[in-house]
Amino acid sequence: MIDLTTRYLGLELKNPLVPSAAPLSEKIDNFRRMEDAGAGAIVNYSLFEEEITRDSFELHHHLTWGTESFAESLTYFPELDDFTFRPLEYCDHIREAKDAVDIPVIASLNGHSLGGWTQYAHLIEEAGADALELNIYHIPTDPQGTGQAIENTYLEILKSVKSVVTIPVAVKLSPFFSSMANIATQLDSAGADGLVLFNRFYQPDIDLETLEVAPNVVLSSSDDLRLPLRWIAILREHVTASLAATSGIHHSEDALKMIMAGADATMVCSTLLKNGIDRLQLILQGMLRWMEEHEYESIAQMKGSMSMQSCPDPTAFERANYIKALRTFPVDAHQVRSVGFHSPTVREEIQAADIMSGEVMTVREEMTVREVANFLTEHEISGAPVVNRNDTAIGVVSCTDITRSGGQEVDISMGRPDPDFYVRGWESDGDDLKGISLENANQPVRGIMTPTVYTVTEDTPISEIAKTMIAGRIHRLLVTRDQRLVGIITTLDLLRVLVI
Repeated sequence: MIDLTTRYLGLELKNPLVPSAAPLSEKIDNFRRMEDAGAGAIVNYSLFEEEITRDSFELHHHLTWGTESFAESLTYFPELDDFTFRPLEYCDHIREAKDAVDIPVIASLNGHSLGGWTQYAHLIEEAGADALELNIYHIPTDPQGTGQAIENTYLEILKSVKSVVTIPVAVKLSPFFSSMANIATQLDSAGADGLVLFNRFYQPDIDLETLEVAPNVVLSSSDDLRLPLRWIAILREHVTASLAATSGIHHSEDALKMIMAGADATMVCSTLLKNGIDRLQLILQGMLRWMEEHEYESIAQMKGSMSMQSCPDPTAFERANYIKALRTFPVDAHQVRSVGFHSPTVREEIQAADIMSGEVMTVREEMTVREVANFLTEHEISGAPVVNRNDTAIGVVSCTDITRSGGQEVDISMGRPDPDFYVRGWESDGDDLKGISLENANQPVRGIMTPTVYTVTEDTPISEIAKTMIAGRIHRLLVTRDQRLVGIITTLDLLRVLVI
């Protein structure tokens, strides 16, 4: 059983899929539908700063109109700070949502300036919200405003909200800071429990018929995921706050990439507006299918596996990938001829030596199934080549081979197994389980391994590597030099090239 649970803002979610703030959540019935479709949590539609201040000013105007003629009447009505309608309506909606579903409900407060509106966050907490997403939607247009002043505004808004609530607070950021890593760490230090990357600023358009500025909402596509993907991969090891990815998550592959980069939650909006709430279920099914095919046991196992934590100089790494992307871009043959080049393509392709892991962990053919299970668990790998006494690879063994040899499905939902994980099931059910005897735990691994060995050389181009793995439906490819094992390439190595 694959474990999809994740922790976001200190909350235990049954899976990482979280519908973000959108009109869909304005109906309580949609909360139920999103939960039934598999949502791990739901972000409610936003309460805007302008709604609070507008209603407050209007109320204050009507309550004080003419009262200067009757001094005593000033005491008949509540003060501005005591009452406003819109926040109370929003809080009632939060209460109804909490009663309707069992998954966490996250409120959203949307503003852009310092002010008393942030004090209404405590009403949201009292309404029962499990957490609060602080969406600071601010476009600085004053040429005299400095970058430092803008960052200070974000920090002060966060501190103002944190001062009146105890529930977790996430900050939704735009991607336009001059130093994203710096503002992220500042917010983390200031108490942000989570960072949501990124806010999508809706760009205006011009109506040529009316000569008016027209609002134009353009929904995202999967291409939009690359910006948050990069920054989540960079920030993963630099902040303690949870990281949520938003923008461009339309398919199961999109969500999986974000999780591998380091996201704790993957937020969806545009795809639900385009395809309906049931899209959540299709994304979840696709995630489960991919994880099973690639032998992932849990979200925790893959989370952050593609982050930049192992890169000593991320800036140099980004620069190198930028150069490589330009050099390996395929040029259409017609286009090349039209500008006078004789070569049909301009391509410097990545080779096996560029992506392989040079330190290959192997198991010997005489090792028992129990010993191999112990070895794989200890080194936190899902498979290894099997070698003979001459150190020649004669097969490959994986966690799936071991589990299948026991004729059972093993529940791993409680976290990473101990070394006896693969064979305890046999012992607990007696001497025989579906025709597999207890002695299988002590048989040599060569009896359960996959005997077919796929190999490439160090100069094999990545296109051929991909074709070989797809054709053979394999997850590991051995790299040899003069028939000697010098490296191994896994599907994760291929993904690392494609994602980062």
